[in-house]
Amino acid sequence: MRVALAAVMACCMTGSLVHADAAPPSKTLERAIKLYDRKDFYSASIELEKVITHQSGDDVANEQRAQFFLGKTLYQMGYYAAASATFDGIAQDPKHAYFTATMKWLVALARVLPVDDVPGFRAYKLDVADAAELAQVRDEIELRLGELALARGDLATATTAFGKIDATSMDYPQARLGLGLAAVRRGDDKAALAAFTSVPSTVADTATGPASDASDLALLGIAAIDRRAKKWDDVVLTAGRATRLAAAGQWEVAVAKAEKRGSLGGLAPYAHADVVSPDGIEPALLATVAACTDRSDGLASGRKDATAAAADLDKLLAAADDNADLQQHAAALRAGTEAALSPRARAIAAAMLKTPSIDHAAAFVAELDTELSHLSTADKAWQTTQIASEILQELTVVRSVSAVDLGKLVRDRLTRASAGLRAIAAERTKLQTCD
Repeated sequence: MRVALAAVMACCMTGSLVHADAAPPSKTLERAIKLYDRKDFYSASIELEKVITHQSGDDVANEQRAQFFLGKTLYQMGYYAAASATFDGIAQDPKHAYFTATMKWLVALARVLPVDDVPGFRAYKLDVADAAELAQVRDEIELRLGELALARGDLATATTAFGKIDATSMDYPQARLGLGLAAVRRGDDKAALAAFTSVPSTVADTATGPASDASDLALLGIAAIDRRAKKWDDVVLTAGRATRLAAAGQWEVAVAKAEKRGSLGGLAPYAHADVVSPDGIEPALLATVAACTDRSDGLASGRKDATAAAADLDKLLAAADDNADLQQHAAALRAGTEAALSPRARAIAAAMLKTPSIDHAAAFVAELDTELSHLSTADKAWQTTQIASEILQELTVVRSVSAVDLGKLVRDRLTRASAGLRAIAAERTKLQTCD
């Protein structure tokens, strides 16, 4: 998960930033900043901790400076989760001398951690992006704050944030997709279509990460609007153009053909996502369709053992005492190697758990394990210091909570898979997917 800092962070790498209202720094703080500038981050962290814990006699302004530098130091040491906690402490105080400057480091953390695990973003209003010192990361800030606003249902802020990002920005495809999603939730199909159709169709050729799916998600967004208008042929045409998300497109095509003929019956609750998202498509059904052998019915082969596969999933879920226990099965489930499941159930579980939200949650747990391992092999003398003890405590707590969160996501998805399988077993509706 570690990536190189962009050039925009270069301005934050030295100790030259001094708040105008601060009294002269103590010798301890001066020494800490010099150590940071020399990239002796272990020694710098020890001195900064003394300042923050009121051992140096510094005033509040200098203690705030030390807090900011401790966040930067932890970042440079590779303790990203601990750095996030430090910067989050600054973000909770709008009067903090380094409140605005902290945003650059939150952006840097968002490049190496899933955005949901950088809580400091949530403390900022959109106007922070207008600060002159943040000009080089303005688009990233607007995109992140727009996504958070969309997630909490603040459609006005989301629309404003996404609308500020112009066509020359690398974040433009995701911003236009976000505009479309906000419009869909407002019920404004005209605005949604305008946004979705403006997502560059070539983005998947050059982008990585979430941006690479933007053009296909836009196609699925257009298909969803056509579906509500019962324009079945348009759905087939549009969804069938998806490439990176071809399975999702295939599912939309199959369902549109079935709806054109009549009804989805008991499959209707599982047929469509409420909002366009890589998480929203029903992988349990997709996995069954992908294994079809009957040209007249893509679900035929899946029906034969859907009930048994659902029972397998239910048994696994019941055997896991809690979500932390279930998290320990996550890697095998996602790889399709879980020994407790039948081959069909393994394939369905793996498909069900291949979503961005679970990818992010699993990656964050893996990152925390990496940081804990890094801590255990650090300089032995440094490991006995107060700052090392606090980092260990922070990482251990966050790791425990994150494992439970991942286990809950796994449980929710597999529970949905079981319900979907039982619907397949009971429903006679045909989906013609094998062309």
